[in-house]
Amino acid sequence: MSEVIINKVSDAIKVIEDTLKVAVKDLDQTDQVSVERLATLDGYLLKHPRGTIGLLYNGSGYEKRDDSRGNVIFMKRNILIGVVAIIRFFDNPQAGADRYKMMPSDYVDTITDAIAGIEVQNNRPEYERKMFPVRDELVDEENGVWKYLTTFSVPIDYIEKNFRESF
Repeated sequence: MSEVIINKVSDAIKVIEDTLKVAVKDLDQTDQVSVERLATLDGYLLKHPRGTIGLLYNGSGYEKRDDSRGNVIFMKRNILIGVVAIIRFFDNPQAGADRYKMMPSDYVDTITDAIAGIEVQNNRPEYERKMFPVRDELVDEENGVWKYLTTFSVPIDYIEKNFRESF
């Protein structure tokens, strides 16, 4: 994949959403899920029979850059996007071993493999230009619905609004 341009949170979510939609199509049909943007994880009800991959904005982290640009605010911004796999799964041996090829936790690897390494256009050194996973965790399991959250960092530059055009 070539470098992508991300200027704001909605750009990052769109790139991740499009990437995951392609990755989901490559799954076995019984393991395919929907991909949705979520406002919050609380109270979410599954609409798809197998599950969904939901996208949430989880804030941003900012760091000063080593290369100052005079009196201009020029910082590293890491947009944090939460990708939650919400998967319906009951471990029922009588349902047959081939009913689902993927366990709920396998979606974490599918998500990570799809997103990690997407190169983002920025003014950082080459080794700081790719999206990467920060953390993954089991959030909850209730009534056979498993929720795994993986947080990704999307590295972009933050440049003071009045100077963005000159960089």
